[in-house]
Amino acid sequence: TMSRLTRLLITVTAMLAVTFLAWWGLGSVFGVIREEVPKYDLLHSDTDFEVRRYEAVTAVETPLQGRRDESPGFGRLARFIGVFGEAENAEKATIAMTAPVVTTQVHNKTMMQFILPRAMTGKAPKPSNPRVRLVEQSGGGLFAVQKFSGSWDQASAAQRVTS
Repeated sequence: TMSRLTRLLITVTAMLAVTFLAWWGLGSVFGVIREEVPKYDLLHSDTDFEVRRYEAVTAVETPLQGRRDESPGFGRLARFIGVFGEAENAEKATIAMTAPVVTTQVHNKTMMQFILPRAMTGKAPKPSNPRVRLVEQSGGGLFAVQKFSGSWDQASAAQRVTS
């Protein structure tokens, strides 16, 4: 049997690997993403950005308490979909990973989201963890999407917008 420390090290290593893959395009090889992505209509395309209208989606989200909470926050969402064993949702249903992982800033609070597969829109199982919640984005939305590498934060986003 594995010691508790060995299991913890394996779990942490797996979380870091999954987080790394998510930040660098989970499952992508030479720019091809194999995971399901939300459908959208491309309204405008420019060198640095696109304007997209997304269809309705259901997301699962969790708050982040600063940069140190990025990996644990990702882990909470990964456990909801069953990445680390039994899924932490009311149905114990394993849910496919999608792309991208979304990080937003709302009212000085940073939130991380997984967009759930299209088949789960409006009918996702309730999260077991009270720090994880479902978000129904019934109207989809209109978004300006800027392509860049690295992680997102308010200061770097503001700098990209003004430059």
